[in-house]
Amino acid sequence: MTKCFDRRTSLLAVFVAAMSIVCAACAPLQERTLSMPVAPSPATTTAAAPAAATATAATNAAVTVPVALQRYRDDWFDAARHGRWDILQPMIAAGFPIDAQDRSGYTAAILAAYDDQPHTLQQLMAAGANVCIGDLHGNTALMGALFKGNRDVIGLLLNAGCDIDTENYAGETAFVFAVLFGRMQWFDPLLEHGANPAHRDRRGQSVTDIAAAQQNRSVIAALSKALSKRGLSGSAIMGG
Repeated sequence: MTKCFDRRTSLLAVFVAAMSIVCAACAPLQERTLSMPVAPSPATTTAAAPAAATATAATNAAVTVPVALQRYRDDWFDAARHGRWDILQPMIAAGFPIDAQDRSGYTAAILAAYDDQPHTLQQLMAAGANVCIGDLHGNTALMGALFKGNRDVIGLLLNAGCDIDTENYAGETAFVFAVLFGRMQWFDPLLEHGANPAHRDRRGQSVTDIAAAQQNRSVIAALSKALSKRGLSGSAIMGG
C-alpha cells in the first residue's frame, strides 16, 4: 500500500514541477465547481477563507478545483491522512484548493486532525486552511479530534479561532463530544474557551443529561467539578 502511494506521489511531484513552469505564463486553467453540502442554516461560512466560523452550525461552500488537478484528488486526501506535507505543499502551489472536500465532506484539515497529524494540520492552518468547516454531518475537525482523543491536535484547534459552540446537524458541540467520549481533561479548557455548559442538542439534552444517561461516574464527577468551579450547578442545567 505504501509503495503504491509513494509511486503515485512521485508521479505527482513530476506533474507539479511541470505545472509550476507552465502555469507561470499560461492562462488560468479551466475550472469546474464541486457542489458541497450546505447546512440548513441561513448563515454560512466561506470554505476558501481561513477566518473563524461565524454561524452556530458548521457550514460549507462550493469549492472550485482545476480540471487538470481532478485526477489527484485521492492523492490529496491520502497525503493528508498520512501527514505528507511534502505532497500537500506542492499541490497547493499548483492550484489545488486547500479546503476541497471528499465525498464525505472531509477536508485535508479534518483528515489530518482525525488521523493525529498535528504537524501537517499546523502547516495547513498556516497555509490558510479553514478548520471550522464541517463534514456532511456538520462534524468539525475539533469534534473529530475529541472523538479520537488526539491531544496535540485538540490543542491546536482550540486556538484556531472557530466558534467553540459550533453545532453539527444533531445539535452537538465540541463540549458535547468531550462528554460523550469521556475526554474529561478537556472539560476545563473547553469551558475556558467559552463553551456553553447549558447547551442542548436537537433532542433537548444538556451535557449533564448525556453524562447521566451514560451512567459514567468518572465523567459525571469531572463534569460536576468543572461546572462548580464556575459557580454552576449540574442539576440546574439538567433540569433546564
